[in-house]
Amino acid sequence: MRKGILIITKSLSTQNGIYKYLEPIFQPYLQVDATLFSQLDSVDWDKYDLLIFASQSSLQLVQPMLPSNIKTIICTRILNHAYLSKILIIPPGSKAYLVNDAEFSTLFVIDQLKEMGFTQYTYVPFYPGCTIQDKSIKYAITAGEPHLVPQGIPTVIDIGNRIVDISTIQEIALHFDLPISLSNEITKNYIIHMVQIMKLSNYQLSISLSTQKLTSDIINCLNIGICVYDDSNIIKMFNNHFIKLFCLTKQYLNDTNLEALLKSHSLPTTFLSIYNTAMYIQNTNGQTIQIKTVEIPSDSHRHLYLMMLNDVKAESIEQQAIAYKANEKIAADSLYSFEDYITKDAATLKMVENAKKISLTDYHIVIHGENGTGKEILARAIHNNSPRKNNPFISIPIKTLISNYFEVELFGYEEGAFPGAREGGKPGLLELANNGTLFIDGIDHISYDHQPILLSAIKEGKIRRLGGTTDIPIDIRIIASTTQDLYKLVAEKKLMNELFYSINIMSLYTVPLRNRRDDIPMLFEYYLKNLLKSSKFAFKSICSDSLYDFLISYSWPGNTREVSNLCRYLTCIGEKGKLNISDLPRYIIDNSNFVLDDISVINKEVIRFIDANPKIGRSKLCKLMKNIDIEITEGQMRSILQELSEKKIIIINRTRGGCEITEYGKLLL
Repeated sequence: MRKGILIITKSLSTQNGIYKYLEPIFQPYLQVDATLFSQLDSVDWDKYDLLIFASQSSLQLVQPMLPSNIKTIICTRILNHAYLSKILIIPPGSKAYLVNDAEFSTLFVIDQLKEMGFTQYTYVPFYPGCTIQDKSIKYAITAGEPHLVPQGIPTVIDIGNRIVDISTIQEIALHFDLPISLSNEITKNYIIHMVQIMKLSNYQLSISLSTQKLTSDIINCLNIGICVYDDSNIIKMFNNHFIKLFCLTKQYLNDTNLEALLKSHSLPTTFLSIYNTAMYIQNTNGQTIQIKTVEIPSDSHRHLYLMMLNDVKAESIEQQAIAYKANEKIAADSLYSFEDYITKDAATLKMVENAKKISLTDYHIVIHGENGTGKEILARAIHNNSPRKNNPFISIPIKTLISNYFEVELFGYEEGAFPGAREGGKPGLLELANNGTLFIDGIDHISYDHQPILLSAIKEGKIRRLGGTTDIPIDIRIIASTTQDLYKLVAEKKLMNELFYSINIMSLYTVPLRNRRDDIPMLFEYYLKNLLKSSKFAFKSICSDSLYDFLISYSWPGNTREVSNLCRYLTCIGEKGKLNISDLPRYIIDNSNFVLDDISVINKEVIRFIDANPKIGRSKLCKLMKNIDIEITEGQMRSILQELSEKKIIIINRTRGGCEITEYGKLLL
């Protein structure tokens, strides 16, 4: 038998409002019915698992008539956002009657409108029993009660019956173990709709209220946490419930890096890269918080994301345990450890072993190596294996820092420090990294003028925000990366001697991929298994022998990052059958170690004859060469063919099978 909900109300208008909103949402999962107080005697209680009331007072009136074994909830209702834009036809500063069926509900609607930012009007309460006090009022606003509007009002705006709040949707979904995405989708639509209202009302409200403040006021009325951020994790919008559910101490968050903020409050960040999937964490107060992030439409070139936070009111410890078990599986896949540094090369394994030992100390480290050799993976693995693992890991990409803002980014600033400084100030990266690890990506790119600034902070263990008067103590571990020889930079006076010796207490050197070719098949299998989501995948099963040999011999100037990129490329363009050299991006072929220019004129002609005459033998090749006035003995031809075979340009078949050109040979031609 299908599970059921029964909505019990005093008035027909309230019943219609709640029923028409809930029925389309839950109809695919539940039977949704409604009844009035006067009809309770005829209700078949066995059909229902949940009873919904419009108010606590309504529940108290009929409590004696209800079965004790059926759960009841009070429906929280808010104004219908779909009709709020109607109000904007009223000129700012006007008076308007707010009409409802009782004093309490009238005053409640006025409060909700003000909380949502519609403060540009003077509301005059009007409900049964009131008399018209001001005959100059030309506007009336009502929440589904137009018949109660006083006569003679020329403009009546009906914003419809109040609708069910997200918190009630969530409570119903949890009770029946339905997808939480029900409430998340409604919330997402609500935000998008309100943004559209803001665009329509921007001109009118510019006189009395900024659009940004109105949007903020509206989302602060939601009973869930909201945060909008861009693809650089920079916060663009948030509400008070977001601060409350994450137990944040900072109140001014716009333009703050969300990842750094969470880490500074000892909160996990793995969910930032996971979309359209419910995640569960515990905040610092022990509450279970459900997080879901979706992409939202944006007119700008940057992606925007909407994060929604719900306080999960699990009815048992077992329910929370199930949520955490699913969450931990996702989170575990997102953390960097030494196992993520894929290698079987002896020199590299030794380097990783040293990194594990160093991670247990608190010494500063410099990781040397070419681009793409996994320096940041190694840095994160060291942090995650260190005593600081539960504290922030903050990355500073030196190359991307604008020179004029170097100190601002490093030290932060106080409110009013300079024109445009935001209210409440902003913490710098050094402050955010306190008690954790600061990863300086590309220390070799730091300008000479900025080096004393960084050195001073490292040596003194304290900073001061721009415009501030108080020193802030910091305790950080430095891990820096470089693609250049730092000691050479010191000799060239491009790097301060003292800075070099301050951070280069421990050194690690990554090995380029061309020097550990046995790792190439392993790396391809690792990346392709993850991309194809197949644990049984074997790289050799999808590539031809010639492609396999080519990839092993290729120089890989982009190192493991280039392998990762190529795997993505191949999974996109690959079709049924094995991949060939011709399936590679052209830049890889053009930059390979073997080019036709390195081959002698005689050998080039031999290659062309083999291409034009598949399975040709030595004697026939000698005759063709003689036709172009090149005399070659069969012994000399044997040596030429052997050389071309060793370079993977031709294949020499056995037992009079002659010679054939390979894929790579064809590409060279």
